[in-house]
Amino acid sequence: MNASDHQSDHGHAVVLGGSVAGLLAAAALAPSFGHVAVVERDKLDEAKKPTPTSRRRGVPQAAHVHAFQPRGLQELEFLLPGARAELRARGAHLVEPGFDQRIELNGNLLAPTRTRLESVQATRGLFEDHIRSRVRELPNVTLLDDTNAAGLVLNAHDSQVTGVRVAGRTPGAAATELPAELVVDAMGRGSRLPAWLAAYGLGTAEVESHRVDVTYSTALVTLRDLPRATSCLIVGPGPGRPAGLGLMAVEGDAHVLTVAGIAGHKPPRSFDELVEAARSLLPDDFAGSLDGIERHPAADVATFSYPKVEWRRLDRLAHKPAGLLAIGDSLCAFNPIYAQGMTVAVLQARALADAVATPGRRRIEARYFAATRPLVKTAWSIARAADLAVPELPGRRSPAMRLLNRYVSRVQAGAATDPRLASSFIRVVGMIDPPPALLSPATVARALRPRPRASGSSHGRPAPSNGQRSHDAHA
Repeated sequence: MNASDHQSDHGHAVVLGGSVAGLLAAAALAPSFGHVAVVERDKLDEAKKPTPTSRRRGVPQAAHVHAFQPRGLQELEFLLPGARAELRARGAHLVEPGFDQRIELNGNLLAPTRTRLESVQATRGLFEDHIRSRVRELPNVTLLDDTNAAGLVLNAHDSQVTGVRVAGRTPGAAATELPAELVVDAMGRGSRLPAWLAAYGLGTAEVESHRVDVTYSTALVTLRDLPRATSCLIVGPGPGRPAGLGLMAVEGDAHVLTVAGIAGHKPPRSFDELVEAARSLLPDDFAGSLDGIERHPAADVATFSYPKVEWRRLDRLAHKPAGLLAIGDSLCAFNPIYAQGMTVAVLQARALADAVATPGRRRIEARYFAATRPLVKTAWSIARAADLAVPELPGRRSPAMRLLNRYVSRVQAGAATDPRLASSFIRVVGMIDPPPALLSPATVARALRPRPRASGSSHGRPAPSNGQRSHDAHA
């Protein structure tokens, strides 16, 4: 899909925020609008190509593991045709979940399985640079960097967005107005949109939220190899172990090693302690994977904390002005431990493309929110169920939720020895199939089948003590 695919039915659109979600929104809008402006607070150096150690102030989570889930990669290819091959040519890794991307959940290392799906993994810097370069090629898209979004401009009745006030970040820069009949908020978790709506007397959107208290510690490393040419290993948290681990091959023959603590558990901040904490989380099949590990000389251990997840229900706002949408973390900020954020953002961007491509300006908001609501709800429900399986996290666990979590535990345990069950589970996690697919009669029968425990799990292996040395290695 590109800007010349459709006749432009609309005039001007503005996207507030030039990170992944905002760039994807611009790609979605370009075929249907005469001009799209992307307003980005950070100053971007386009002449400087990203390296595995590249960071940007506006993306504090950039150092940690990033990937597009299988469904996300499919929709990315729709919005930016050729992106899959181009990312691979730039060093990103295309991996098959279940085969060269392995997953351990609740102490169960899922059996190797040929899912015939693809995920793509790389550093956040590479993803963002490549998507931005593709969006810059669109003839009707302008990227305004080093620019602050200062507020909305509405019509006399506050019923329709007519523009956005922006100002350069140099001292004394005057604010100017960008006309727009559609504004997309992609400013992320720190979005100023709630304050702007309140200033206009339009009320406050309902917010669904709960605490997760996630903290990451990440190092960029080099490794000798992973067994069976595994390009990615994910170890999820679970009952009695509020910890997670990601070990992911990225461009430049490097790996990203992340240890994440949930429910307030803190991973270590020194490299040696981080490696020891990671060793305690590795499945037995991967016990030697960190032998000979070396820290990238240009990258220190990076940390990032994420206290709570939030879903801003702009779809329920009673006096929402026409022409105002939100995408990515501005709409729903997920628990990053489940790697849903970029995938949901590209699904939202696809929904945006469909909403604006329908002839006529009216009802864009209704079409967009009707399409994105179930997408967000699905990802939100998957993550919430996984969170509530960790006893250390607060939250009401209804009898139905407890029953569901017990069943999912059976699925995960069965998937350790049953490749077909592992494939079914991975298809749901990868957002190819909806969660109810796990309740099909065939899947239930396989999940409830008695079977011996699989080998290769780290379940039960003693972890480092909860002392000063490892800062709670179960984190």
